Amino acid sequence: MKNFENKTWTIIAIGIYNAKMNTNNTNNMMRKKTKKKSDHAWENVEDVNGMLQAVTSQESLYQNERLKRKRTLEKANVPQNIRRGIIRYLQIIVDLSESVVSNDLKPTRLQVLKEELDGFVTNYFDQNPLSEVGLITTKNQTAEVKVSFEQAKSLRGNFFKNQLGTTGEGRPSLQNALELAIEEHKRVPPYGTREILIIQNALCTNDPGDIKETIQKLINNKIRVNIIGLGAEMYICRKIAMDSDGTYEVALNRQHLRMLISNLQVPPPIMDDHGGKYARRIPVGFPTITNNSIVLSSTNSNNNANLTKVICQPYEEYCNDGFKCPKCETHIKTELPYKCNVCNLFLLSSPHLCRSYHHLFGIEPFEEVTTSELGRKCYCCGMSLDNKLQMQCMKCKKIFSSECEIYIRKSLHNCPGCCQ
Repeated sequence: MKNFENKTWTIIAIGIYNAKMNTNNTNNMMRKKTKKKSDHAWENVEDVNGMLQAVTSQESLYQNERLKRKRTLEKANVPQNIRRGIIRYLQIIVDLSESVVSNDLKPTRLQVLKEELDGFVTNYFDQNPLSEVGLITTKNQTAEVKVSFEQAKSLRGNFFKNQLGTTGEGRPSLQNALELAIEEHKRVPPYGTREILIIQNALCTNDPGDIKETIQKLINNKIRVNIIGLGAEMYICRKIAMDSDGTYEVALNRQHLRMLISNLQVPPPIMDDHGGKYARRIPVGFPTITNNSIVLSSTNSNNNANLTKVICQPYEEYCNDGFKCPKCETHIKTELPYKCNVCNLFLLSSPHLCRSYHHLFGIEPFEEVTTSELGRKCYCCGMSLDNKLQMQCMKCKKIFSSECEIYIRKSLHNCPGCCQ
């Protein structure tokens, strides 16, 4: 009887299990059928405020464009009434300890840092043409200045590939690196914002003294420290960032690391006690382009033509073209912006100011146009706007597609219709 009862319960258990399996298979088939019937993603039935709504096929396309536009432009919007420093001095501190050769980021952390930081510096100079960047590395409990503020722009394109080496050694020292960065920032003019970006690889720091004293120096010199960790979170990194009014994040993967670094391209708000209550006036000059200045002449035997050359700064070499300082009339053979070696006048061009001021004065948001009129074309790209979201600039009244509006707000920073 016991054997019969055991067999009976076994049969019943198998029957219940088979019934559950059949139910699960039926549910899976229903889900697949539902997926085939509806091509709408979750975002397509979500409105701008995050609420669910019933949509038609055409309205679904519009709603998808609205949601994509909102999420893309969240970081492109420029908040009003916020003071930002457009002349920035950023020191990048890279931890080159033995942890930098870890392969949790493929192929290695070091290779990923070279590529991501190199792209960051290129975009940094493009978005902040009046700013400067320096590089400090720390390993074997020491720190070393690899690139000074004056050398950064000449190394654009190979900023990190040739400066970070091929391997890591020993342990880092945050205190030594920060002390070195503080000394570099003492040469920064008072109108410049002082920032430090630390890429921390190791989970320790070997310091020769009390790092709390170094943190107090950062506060006294009004230096903001942002830290990005590639390992676990460290208390001392959190304290440095919080006390200096900076940020501290731990990168989860390469895409997250790229996002964290790119967020630092936008100038941060000026500290309350930095620069006083009123804006500071900065004397600048707009140099003129010189060509064939008659200072020192020589003869070219190949074409028997007289070539004129002048001694140009900062390399003190002969050249026949370049820029001339409007104040002391010194000839300069270098990229702008540049600080004149003779009169210390800050030299720049008008496009540099335009590319810097878009962080302060953004484009007013475009408004959606609801119309059934066919045949409209985007003013920017010329593509047809039939069955597409149409956005209108409220100043020039031109019509744009949502993709072109995103491009205008994130890259151009100027409305093509308003510029004419």
